[in-house]
Amino acid sequence: MQALFESTEPQLGELEEPYRQHYLKADIIQTLTFVLIVVLANLAFIPIDISLLHEQPYILLLTLTLRVIMILSSIGFTLLLRRTYLPTSYDRLVFGYTLLIVIAQGVSTTTRPATYYGTSTFDLLLILYIYLVIPNRLLYRVVCALVASLISLATLFLMREPALLYWTSIPLALIGVHLIGLTSSARTYTYRRQEYQAIHTTRLLNQRLTILAEIDSLTGAFNRRKFVELGSAEFSRFQRYGHCFSLMLIDIDFFKRINDQHGHAAGDTVLRSIVKTMLTDKRAHDTVGRLGGEEFALLLPETSNAAALLVAERIRQQVQTTTIATEQSLLSVTLSAGVVESLPGDTSFDDMLRRADQLLYRAKKRGRNRIEVEWAPPNPQHQL
Repeated sequence: MQALFESTEPQLGELEEPYRQHYLKADIIQTLTFVLIVVLANLAFIPIDISLLHEQPYILLLTLTLRVIMILSSIGFTLLLRRTYLPTSYDRLVFGYTLLIVIAQGVSTTTRPATYYGTSTFDLLLILYIYLVIPNRLLYRVVCALVASLISLATLFLMREPALLYWTSIPLALIGVHLIGLTSSARTYTYRRQEYQAIHTTRLLNQRLTILAEIDSLTGAFNRRKFVELGSAEFSRFQRYGHCFSLMLIDIDFFKRINDQHGHAAGDTVLRSIVKTMLTDKRAHDTVGRLGGEEFALLLPETSNAAALLVAERIRQQVQTTTIATEQSLLSVTLSAGVVESLPGDTSFDDMLRRADQLLYRAKKRGRNRIEVEWAPPNPQHQL
């Protein structure tokens, strides 16, 4: 049975629950529309009840009481539905309410005269509403529609005067309504699932495009554009709140020699190893970027140059003592770095990049495998 329902209205597997959650708010609004129709229909039927049953006060009172119960139940259901945040809770709540409406409609038809066949029209409309207007699991919709049909047929054959025209046309109409409702409902919700699947696929593709636009594909570090964007944002915070941050520029010593002697594949392995070391030895809130070639950068928020020097020295020592295995040989490399701290005189993040680049050049000029730091005057706002 479950396989039959899934073939009629194919599910999305792992995406089914996110799909239901995605459309839950819209489903609630649509269900509330159905509730409003139920309330208005009950109010509209009151004059009809009075005109048909004015000579039967007991039955009239019973019918009006049933109308009041349905209206009050609809109000209570509305309050519960507005506090529903899970698709499973929504499904069960809507199923219970729909079943209540179906049974109440069936009970109200028993109060009509034996010659009155007008309720059959409303039974057909109710079944169509169940299939097309009330968003719910297919199984719940089918169960409610079948219960409505059984009640309608029982009323037709047990409580109405025999009439060959109605006895043949109404069952055929019920079958037709089920077929129309089931196929239209399955098609509508299948299209909606396909729409969500397309939205999900588009979102994944956009995420991948974002990653490709921001991440260096070789090393996994942020590319230059994204790193400068993050650095500029950190600089804006520095200007606004006065919280210092530091920047470290790193360059692999004699990297061209590695490419020339061991090949570019070995050079790529070295680059990946350096970034892996930086990601391992940096602090959780620091950011690694590849600015180009063998040049990398580290952004250290809320950090003075003294604290940044400790991080830089830890990375330098780890790189120096790490042996990198390539396809042809084992390599050992060193790096040089320049560390600067944000200063009140800086006008942009580019100013820090220029100063760090000058320190990096000085580190290389003084023998490489070293860290050069720009020592700024003490600032009481700086926190190590």
